[in-house]
Amino acid sequence: MRGLVRLAIGLWLGGLSLITATRAEEWTDELTLWTGAVAHSPQRPLPWINLGQQYQYRGQPEKAALAFRMASRAAQAPARDRDEQIVGRAIADTNLALLAINRGDRAEGLRQLLLITTRSPELRTPQRLVKWVCAESPLPGC
Repeated sequence: MRGLVRLAIGLWLGGLSLITATRAEEWTDELTLWTGAVAHSPQRPLPWINLGQQYQYRGQPEKAALAFRMASRAAQAPARDRDEQIVGRAIADTNLALLAINRGDRAEGLRQLLLITTRSPELRTPQRLVKWVCAESPLPGC
């Protein structure tokens, strides 16, 4: 009987060690971490947002934009609670607006920011970014 208990405990610990080693590989860098998080939870906006930011930091705006669009879509899912829908979508869409501004399309960035402020007037960051864009170069809508 004792031998069976020891065997069961050994197998259990071996399984936990394997899981730990597998997950530890995802911590090699933040891009790998968030790619793994997206694979484990593709329905949640936060992993997509963080993955998009990692692509943005690495100078890959097309991949960043795709990740931010996926985050926005995930945030709009009916399964998300209301706060996650509002904040997740606003963060994702704000990042898309900033990508547009960074590539030189200030008018598109402003258009996106104005949509966010209309949809979620309680959020201050998009409002501040609208003021910043308008102060830098007055555009229609300012």
